[in-house]
Amino acid sequence: MAPPRPVQLNTGSYRDGAINGGSVAVMDELYRRCGVERGADFHDLSDHLSVQLEFVALLYLRRAEAIEASTPLPDVRPEHFLDDYVARWLPPFMRDLERDADDRDPAANPYLPLARILAAAVAHDAVATAVPAAEQRTRNAISKARRNRAERGVSAADMEFIARKLREKGLSTDHLAIAPELRDEAQGLTRKQPPAPRRGSRYG
Repeated sequence: MAPPRPVQLNTGSYRDGAINGGSVAVMDELYRRCGVERGADFHDLSDHLSVQLEFVALLYLRRAEAIEASTPLPDVRPEHFLDDYVARWLPPFMRDLERDADDRDPAANPYLPLARILAAAVAHDAVATAVPAAEQRTRNAISKARRNRAERGVSAADMEFIARKLREKGLSTDHLAIAPELRDEAQGLTRKQPPAPRRGSRYG
């Protein structure tokens, strides 16, 4: 991504440094564990901001229902999802919003105030999942590496490393000379959009 970078609503890019990175697959698996399926009318990825916040709302609803019915709380907790996901991309997301707001009429852009409300809610509710210290150190290191990658972008040295590894394995490097956004077209492919999250038989 070349600066100035726009605000990314596919928030996994803030963690992975690219669209549709590894954190998106992790979210997909978590949604499936909670019975949330994808619907045919949704044309974006699972890390879209609106999908995550709707999922958090669903988690809060399920917990409220469990408390009311005096049944065990669901395994996936909203406060843990907020800490594991939303709290991780929110700081760089806020920085991009603030940078973008400098170029706009504040009265015409409600998104920064809304994001500040979200930040306050996350700061109040997010709770880290209890994990062994060694695993937490590993998670922290991975998160830091992802943030560094996302902020730094892909350099010429990175591209040369990728090309070298492909050549070592006897693979073609021709596609690296084509801009990523043009590769599908160059290969005669048609980009498809994934379907939307769709609730299951009852709540999703």
